[in-house]
Amino acid sequence: MTRQHLWVLLVVAGSLVAGAADGHPLQGFLYGTVETLSKQEYTGVIRWGKEESFWDDHFNSVKENLPYQKYLPEGQRGRRRKLIEIFGKDVDVAWEGDYAARQFVARFGDIVSIEPAGKERADVHLKGGSVERVNGGSNDIGNEITIYDESLGEMKVPWERIDKVTFRSTPSNVDVTARRLSGDVTTVAGEFSGFIQWDSDECLSTDKLDGESEDGKMSIPFGKIRSIAREGAHSRVKLADGRDLTLFGSNDVDESIRGILVEDPRYGRVKIGWKAFEQVTFRESRDTGRAYEDYPAPHEIRGTVRDTDGHVHTGRIAIDLDEAYTWEFLNGSRADIDYLIPLESVRSIEPQRRGSLVVLRGGAQLDLREGKDVSDESDGALIWTRETMKTYLAWDHVQRIDLD
Repeated sequence: MTRQHLWVLLVVAGSLVAGAADGHPLQGFLYGTVETLSKQEYTGVIRWGKEESFWDDHFNSVKENLPYQKYLPEGQRGRRRKLIEIFGKDVDVAWEGDYAARQFVARFGDIVSIEPAGKERADVHLKGGSVERVNGGSNDIGNEITIYDESLGEMKVPWERIDKVTFRSTPSNVDVTARRLSGDVTTVAGEFSGFIQWDSDECLSTDKLDGESEDGKMSIPFGKIRSIAREGAHSRVKLADGRDLTLFGSNDVDESIRGILVEDPRYGRVKIGWKAFEQVTFRESRDTGRAYEDYPAPHEIRGTVRDTDGHVHTGRIAIDLDEAYTWEFLNGSRADIDYLIPLESVRSIEPQRRGSLVVLRGGAQLDLREGKDVSDESDGALIWTRETMKTYLAWDHVQRIDLD
């Protein structure tokens, strides 16, 4: 799909700071330093591949080290290989040895640095000091990185030339000509509001909606669009100037769309499929989301697990023999809507006959029916009741998990 790459203009110190009266509205843009193998450093606003641009965007890969899988009973182990789509990205969830490989998902705001370790590998250094070795699994590994260097302008650095990417707070002396897309999305399950990534891709006012009309092909900047509504297999597009268009013939405007992502503060990130989507109404805003410093250092998950025999186990927890830190995510689905919820936002998980009831710290409740973290596909829970004592519970023996 054709995209505009010249979407950023950096303004160095001494220039006018757009929106300074509003604080620092551009704080949500990715910013950092790219060190190359030739020992050069480039510093500025970053776009990861052609998609991720903000601290709440996700870096996706596959975990190479699975320290908790050894507690899975022998009878539940096996060998499989499967390619699945996670929030618009193809993720290879191959089985390695006897254990299921697991997806790695972290917000860029939780990451200190990323160091390539080969064509398909990288070491991800997280706030708090932990390091995850990841291996392939999505186009976030091995992709080109665009950095808008403060002195040189736009630089496109191939993955194989990168030695290290170090993230840091976005300074107030940068000006970005594009706005971040935000608005309200109406679905069959209600309304979601927040920042929007259309087709799991377009997130800026300068990105374009591609489609065909009766009069020919069109490529419309999102900044000129007021709303998009599903009409069968087509889309009704209303422009800011009041005109209405019917578009078809591309994954931006028909059922082949890869999903509409909404960063809804109530839940985290939701992905809305075509069948659930009804309409999006965009709103103009200079807000770009949380700043890098707004993401605290993560910590281990702790809480209480009650089993079906009435016993209570308190301590450190690994959910699904995988997620054990607050930077990680709980995923589940219902009605063609996928939820990727930061574990720091989860208050409790209660397995049901079908899926789980998930209660969030903000008070929202979700009855999720699909997803490995919330269904009978889960590998269960591991609880460190003492530093040297661990208790494993299969998922069908878990009555409720309450997180501290």
